[in-house]
Amino acid sequence: FISAMKYLAFELLVTMPCLFTQAFSSYHFIRSHCLFHKSVLSSLRMVAEEQSAKNKIVFLGTPSVAAESLRILIESSATGNFDIRAVVTQPPSRVGRGKKIAKSPVHELAEENQIPVFTPETARDPLFLNNISDLNPDLCISAAYGQFLPQKFLEIPRLGTINVHPSLLPRFRGASPVQRCIERGESRTGISLLFTVL
Repeated sequence: FISAMKYLAFELLVTMPCLFTQAFSSYHFIRSHCLFHKSVLSSLRMVAEEQSAKNKIVFLGTPSVAAESLRILIESSATGNFDIRAVVTQPPSRVGRGKKIAKSPVHELAEENQIPVFTPETARDPLFLNNISDLNPDLCISAAYGQFLPQKFLEIPRLGTINVHPSLLPRFRGASPVQRCIERGESRTGISLLFTVL
């Protein structure tokens, strides 16, 4: 996750103004580490062409590994051509022996950085969809969010939604791909970045 987000943030977002001067080498290097859907590259090229204003990003994630991905994007946004306009994460839940209500790691990190947080019970919630639509995001990035994203959500960001998945798809789709990879004794795995479609 961390390596994938660094490349996504730095090579594809932070360096937007000069992306095409290093396009071949950058894409070739990233392709050797991640599986890219052609639509991802097409969307990111469109982002790169928009240099006059900062692009609006909405991040979706929940656990600590997703929080680390968000941290990288936040740090990169300080000098990059994009802003994290909002974060979407699972609602606070009861954890531990005391069953205390706790916010997700992504939620806590977003609040630390004064980023608006949405915690819908379901991504189909009409009020949630309206709130995201009002933000008019250019791109959404999801990493271990934990909820199904309906078509109405996917139609909102101008350039679509990129999902970061910790396996070499199509192997180990779905939940817990890292654990399943270890359980099966795999000697090789990786990160896939893909354009989310239904």
